[in-house]
Amino acid sequence: MRDKIKVMKNWNFLVVVLLAVAFIISPVFAATQTTKSIDISKATRAQLVQLLGVLQEQLRVLLLAKSKGQTAPPINSAAPVSVPVSQTQETTRSFLGVSVTGRAQPYLQDPLGRAIGIIPGGVGDMAYGIPDAEVNISAWGSGLQVKNPTKGIYQVSNTKCIKGEMLYFTISFASEKNMQERDVSWICSSSEPEGVGKVVYGKDMKFSFSIDPLSPNPIQMIYTVQPPVNPQSSHLGLGQSPQTQISWSAPGGNIKVYKVYARRDDYPKFDSLMETTKTNVITPHPWLYYLDESNGSRDFMKLWRYAVVSVNNSGEESPVIYTMENHIPLVTRFDASPKCGPAPLTVRFTDRSLGSPVAWSWDFDLTNTDRDSAQQNPIHVFTKEGTYTVELTVGGPQGTDTEVGVGAVEVNNKGTCSN
Repeated sequence: MRDKIKVMKNWNFLVVVLLAVAFIISPVFAATQTTKSIDISKATRAQLVQLLGVLQEQLRVLLLAKSKGQTAPPINSAAPVSVPVSQTQETTRSFLGVSVTGRAQPYLQDPLGRAIGIIPGGVGDMAYGIPDAEVNISAWGSGLQVKNPTKGIYQVSNTKCIKGEMLYFTISFASEKNMQERDVSWICSSSEPEGVGKVVYGKDMKFSFSIDPLSPNPIQMIYTVQPPVNPQSSHLGLGQSPQTQISWSAPGGNIKVYKVYARRDDYPKFDSLMETTKTNVITPHPWLYYLDESNGSRDFMKLWRYAVVSVNNSGEESPVIYTMENHIPLVTRFDASPKCGPAPLTVRFTDRSLGSPVAWSWDFDLTNTDRDSAQQNPIHVFTKEGTYTVELTVGGPQGTDTEVGVGAVEVNNKGTCSN
């Protein structure tokens, strides 16, 4: 009887040990598949699979022998498996970050089809498929981070944005060799009308980008629909009530229409203002020459912000590259080319001023006695050696503004330039 009890204890001990070890190893292996919290190399994962298989086979043999009333067999040690600790830690060489400002549900898929973030079409379920990644979701902003990102094309998608709200995405990459950041914005679009107390969700939005960790410019944006080129606002006509005009250049590609969005400065969401096949529109809002901040909110209720997007035949919209206003302060800017050289030096000046000026006054030697040109983009010849300070004053209905370019042009015969 004592021998029988001893044999039973031996059986029970072996069964418990094998079950316990298998129970411990199995979740570890599962965690390496989902990568929720454990970072483990491929070699280590293979060893864990081998170890789990050996334990399962030993348990099968043990249970079979017990069912036949045989003596407990010894544990097979012919194929030992070890898990080296040194292989469970990989050096982090680079980081990829995707952040979004606004009420969003971001989802990031890597070149291998793995993903992190809020699963599209679900009820808030999370994906943790990319190894060693972090996900932070909040009401007004979210962030996704991947360590040692795989080279290739990534896709970002978002579901359940609020109609009219603008989402601001930032794609960032950092490594020991380089760093880059790209910004892109989207307006949440929907054709469904809004109602009192009704929340309208917009269309799902998607865009892609490629990552090449060894490239000087590791991030390359990929858009299904190309955005309008160089959109800008300006006033149309002069006088007390000029109109506001929005213009842009065609981006090329399959563009069906352009959609112009607008929102008043004191209102948080954009509304669709109009659709057009042209590359310029006149808005119903007058141009503001002045914006008196001391006037409280009254003037800012007249200030409008605009965004233009391209729309393809499938109804997909491009990102927003720039937003504009029906007001641009007068700011003087200019370029000179070339900025240095031997006498006589012919220099072309280009006006880069903001605010749509209508008058220009140039002084090329800062004598302040004679103005040298009233052209917008003049050409001037400097015949004597020296360093010249150039002044430009521009004027318009909103007043005047001046820029003084100290040392803007250097004339010497030495072949060296300090500017």
